[in-house]
Amino acid sequence: MPVPWRTETVRRLAQKAYDSCDRLDFLILADALEEAGCQCAVTLQHLRGKHPHIRGCWVLEWLLEPERRKGRPPTRS
Repeated sequence: MPVPWRTETVRRLAQKAYDSCDRLDFLILADALEEAGCQCAVTLQHLRGKHPHIRGCWVLEWLLEPERRKGRPPTRS
């Protein structure tokens, strides 16, 4: 589904968060999404949550789309 805030920058940051699973990368991704016009509170709250993030997070899966995940199989979140 095309959305205006799924920019190349957002996709690059999503890939970085996917690769690192580092909380800081998720916070940066949330800021980038918001700056790009995302107003989905559920998405932004999820990315900014204090819970541990893992590869396969539903937001990352949605942002990266299967063909962009560099061949890594998802894990369950």
